Amino acid sequence: MKKNYFMVKAVFLLAAAVLPLLLGSCSKKNVQSDAPDSETALQSYAGSSVTENGIKIDFDFTALNATMVYSEVFNMLVEPAHYNGKKIRVRGTFSSFIPNGKTERAYMVVVSDEHACCQQGIEFKLSGGCSYPKDYPPLDSEIEIIGTFILTQTEEGYDYFYIACDEITEL
Repeated sequence: MKKNYFMVKAVFLLAAAVLPLLLGSCSKKNVQSDAPDSETALQSYAGSSVTENGIKIDFDFTALNATMVYSEVFNMLVEPAHYNGKKIRVRGTFSSFIPNGKTERAYMVVVSDEHACCQQGIEFKLSGGCSYPKDYPPLDSEIEIIGTFILTQTEEGYDYFYIACDEITEL
């Protein structure tokens, strides 16, 4: 019984001795990170681009590295209202498929992070009665699209967004 008492007392004394050292090493000085916050990163490329055709781009994802593009596309899923009505330019891989239970084909620009381990797609729609495959690039080709981000709701009340594509270029 005395052994346990001495063991508990030793652990308590050790904790009492170490705790002030740990607390004393904490600084009250504000440490600022060199990395910009997400809003600053958005401002660094938002509205900074105009196309050869004179189209003002609100979010030019082509000015970002692959990881930042992937992050911003993921952010579109989280905060779609932030992008609603904005003109967007993005590069990626062209993909097309018919979703389960649907008859209408979907068209996507797929972006990857720097290591290509994660991918995210953004649906886009061409206007003007375009038909697949005649008016679209080959599957898996690198493309750049420019268009307006549209946020709507499905009949079930879920957010649904796509890019109303003004220009599509095969790279």
